Amino acid sequence: MPIEPITPLCYGRSVQQEAKMKIDRNVPPPVDNSRDGIHWRKYPFPDMRVGDSLFLEGEDGRLLKLAAKSFQYLRRADGWKYRSRQENGGTRVWRVA
Repeated sequence: MPIEPITPLCYGRSVQQEAKMKIDRNVPPPVDNSRDGIHWRKYPFPDMRVGDSLFLEGEDGRLLKLAAKSFQYLRRADGWKYRSRQENGGTRVWRVA
């Protein structure tokens, strides 16, 4: 009985299919802005006192809420807390602690 040749596999693809892929060296990666992708720095969260609020009109409200949560996480050791609500066609964020 003849033995059939075995096609080597690489994660379910044959080596022939893998030959279409190319590994590049010394290509700089994109800047990782995963935490800063929310851009909390463009909002005045550090300047807000307890009881202050910030209102943003339009559809960027979701980004404002995410930015507030991001900044709250960064200042969690200091006890800073924010709350947000949709109102009047925009988003309002309050510093509550």
